Amino acid sequence: MFAFIGWLLFCILIILVAAAVCVAVLARRAGKDFSQQLRELRKALGLNGSRATSSRTEATKAELYDAAKDAGIQGRSTMSKDELKSALDHDDT
Repeated sequence: MFAFIGWLLFCILIILVAAAVCVAVLARRAGKDFSQQLRELRKALGLNGSRATSSRTEATKAELYDAAKDAGIQGRSTMSKDELKSALDHDDT
């Protein structure tokens, strides 16, 4: 029984890795960079919820700026730390 569960988990892992590779290949063909690919994969898997938002409360302005850059938020260079948080939270929805 445990061997079957282990085998099943292994197969699921292989499928997830294959899906990630497919997303990366398709995104590269579309001209997207790695951060965009990763963000789209997280959204597709439903992994961009409260954990990402809660980590922003402790992030520095530079970290928020980098996240805004990855998200393609316009006007980020003139935004304050709070404005960056707000724009990133709005981008997640």
